Amino acid sequence: MKDEAKTRDQLIRELAELRSRATRTSGGESSELNVQLADPLVRSMLEASIDPYLAIDPDGRVCAANSATSRIIGCSCGELAGRLFHDLFSNQEKALGVFQRACLEGEVRDCHLEFLHRDGGRIAVLFNALAHRNPLGQVVAVFGVAHDITTRERRKEELKRYREHLEELVEERTVELASANELLQQEISERRKAENALRRSEERFRRLAENAPDIIYRYELLPKRRYTYVSPAVKTITGHDPEEYYSDPELPFKLVHPDDRPLLEALFLHDMPTEYFPAVCLPALRWVLDDGSIVWTEEHAAPIYDEEGRLAAIEGIARNISLRKNAEQAQRMAHQQLLGIIEFLPDATFVIDRHRKVIAWNRAIEEMTNVRKDDILGKGEHAHAVPFYGKPQPILIDMVFDQTDEGTAGLYDFVAKKGNTLYAEAYVPMAYGGKGAYLWMAASPLYDENGELIGAIESIRDVTEHKQSEEALQVAHQKLLDIIDFLPDATFVIDQERKVIAWNRAIEKMTGVRKESIMGKGGYAYGIPFYGEPRPILIDFLFSGDPTSRLNYDFIEKKGSTLYAEAYVPMSYRGKGAYLWIIASPLYDRNGRPIGAIESIRDITDRKKAEEALQKE
Repeated sequence: MKDEAKTRDQLIRELAELRSRATRTSGGESSELNVQLADPLVRSMLEASIDPYLAIDPDGRVCAANSATSRIIGCSCGELAGRLFHDLFSNQEKALGVFQRACLEGEVRDCHLEFLHRDGGRIAVLFNALAHRNPLGQVVAVFGVAHDITTRERRKEELKRYREHLEELVEERTVELASANELLQQEISERRKAENALRRSEERFRRLAENAPDIIYRYELLPKRRYTYVSPAVKTITGHDPEEYYSDPELPFKLVHPDDRPLLEALFLHDMPTEYFPAVCLPALRWVLDDGSIVWTEEHAAPIYDEEGRLAAIEGIARNISLRKNAEQAQRMAHQQLLGIIEFLPDATFVIDRHRKVIAWNRAIEEMTNVRKDDILGKGEHAHAVPFYGKPQPILIDMVFDQTDEGTAGLYDFVAKKGNTLYAEAYVPMAYGGKGAYLWMAASPLYDENGELIGAIESIRDVTEHKQSEEALQVAHQKLLDIIDFLPDATFVIDQERKVIAWNRAIEKMTGVRKESIMGKGGYAYGIPFYGEPRPILIDFLFSGDPTSRLNYDFIEKKGSTLYAEAYVPMSYRGKGAYLWIIASPLYDRNGRPIGAIESIRDITDRKKAEEALQKE
């Protein structure tokens, strides 16, 4: 085995020297770049990559791309060739800056960019770029690799295919080296060029591995257990250098959480199958750091067999998923807290998900509908409507998803929308086991952190007593209006906005103005029948306290909150004129807040004339 490895190393060195000479002989950076990109092994390894890989010429145009790039952009590799690098991204200025920095500084690491898909979608990636220079220091090309940070599940399958394809590449590499050995004497120049290109490719991929945020490792089982490679990311994730893993192969079993140790041991120490088994994705593992904190990882492992078919090593990638796990735990806690809050809300409340299945049904709605949560949770097909309407059908909460449903709106006395919330009111005969009730309802959408609609919530309040009180109040109000209408004195009432809300028969006779012509009018419209223009009169003195109002009357007197006044009004009775005795009082609600005022006017012309006659005698 050692002799064979030595022969291969020698071949690699000779091929590198030969290709280097050929490159210098052919004389051009573009020739060297084309060789790199055209090399079958390089091309195969690029095509096997699960991450988008680009080669950009000094003019900033794409000269090569792998299939991962084609998939993420939605264009074929042929269509990508020649396109400006920064045109592939949503933030073109930032992407152009990445290219320029790579040319100036040599490399750019972990830059956040967004690929722009042909269909308009955006794919967030971490982008790394490395400039390749010729012996004169001139940039020949910029090589870039992007790491998709939005599609974790898809990466699992891609990684599996990558590992399987990598095994094929290893076999192909062995065949290529054997062929190169046979042609060594005939094509020395070509052989050295191939070896040189191969070494550069391996160096590039090693740099990519060492710059990757995930842990990449190889754990050998034969002839003894040991790590032969651990990427530098292990320090960031576990707090231990790669050298510590090299010196102590048992270190992972010391760091893994005690509850997860059996799972790790089952793969690496016990029950290891000797026959072929495919790459596996381990469940999430917890690692206890030196400070006691917990790091979560998800791991993909692939077996490596020796020539005799024995399991010789395991290669894998471990990714830090602590942020995702912590977010999931926080989301579960928040969800549980929300369910707890909903459960004890005084209003009947239920929640449905995006598939319109019931996911919450609180105690108050159990009482209102006589339906236990255990009998309805998880049910869809408008099952939430059955307790209210006797059959599955869309109701207010469903209008959150389809607000154009006029048929559903017809179930209610009214439907109104404020912001994202729908409000409605209706009498529901089936409420409380058929007793019936007036219900006031509010339905609102529920969104996730990305603004996606994930469900809706509806709260229902029994307003039967309030409705009955309103009806009783309307009856009492009508009775009051009837009383005012038949008072012998001319009387009118205004509200807080000084709009006329009552105008009785006696004042119709006094002013010649029908109630239909003045009801609801403001702007001192009630002053016109008495003074020919809209102006404040005694009733307004209750609101403003304007002393100039005294100029309109022979005298004004106040007793308590009531004003008394007397005046001759020439326009009364359509210009006949009359002496009027006027009383104005404020109106209050049950809480003592002013809600309007009332003014009564009595014709005292006969009494006034009698007083004047007595004075003459």
